[in-house]
Amino acid sequence: PDPGTPAPVRILAPFDNVLLSHADRGRLLDDDVRKKVFTQNGIIKPAVLVNGRVAAFTTTVVEKSRAVLDVEPLAKIAKTHRTAIEAEGQATVEVRAPRRARARRAVHGLAGLCLRGAR
Repeated sequence: PDPGTPAPVRILAPFDNVLLSHADRGRLLDDDVRKKVFTQNGIIKPAVLVNGRVAAFTTTVVEKSRAVLDVEPLAKIAKTHRTAIEAEGQATVEVRAPRRARARRAVHGLAGLCLRGAR
């Protein structure tokens, strides 16, 4: 695509190849962000890409009657991107917990919900 084409918001899985396969991850995340997404014990957290760069990470809690995706911003996220993250988050929850997705699902950290760690 044209270099000016905006990259869509995406939520990557834990240990996603997009983060694993690059020798130089500088196009995706800065070193301070890398330290928050790649833990010391080798865990690679699910990351949220905004404009092709890591802007947040997520945790998913699946319980008997609900599934919740919690988004932890690593920097300020523009309101225009929050709606896209919420839509991508809803799709992620539906895949991770399809039986619970219709009944009760939530994406915390976005839109009208509490933006945890907002800067």
